[in-house]
Amino acid sequence: MRNAPMTYMSAVVMQELRAGAVTDAQAKVLQDGIFDVFERRNRVVCPSALAFKDCGRILATLFRQDGVPLKDRPRSLVNDILIEMRPYVLEGEMERAMAIEPTRAVLPGLGR
Repeated sequence: MRNAPMTYMSAVVMQELRAGAVTDAQAKVLQDGIFDVFERRNRVVCPSALAFKDCGRILATLFRQDGVPLKDRPRSLVNDILIEMRPYVLEGEMERAMAIEPTRAVLPGLGR
């Protein structure tokens, strides 16, 4: 995690990663190997209220365009939109940050 001082982690990505860590051992590897690095440096960013509002607007636009309701769309769609939304909120201020998505190759202990 040499690049961690320059990189931010999206809280949405953290939620997705944690949901995939179904055993205690996987959760520990994830916490110790990824989350702690970003949390210690206060480098975790969260979508703002504006991002959530815009996400809803995008979902409504999709429905108007193709008639497919949210319940019939991929479960990851809302998170995918939120990950791409800017601005993020960091330490109470509006910031722009890129989310990263560590792969299972980074932490082999997360494999199924």
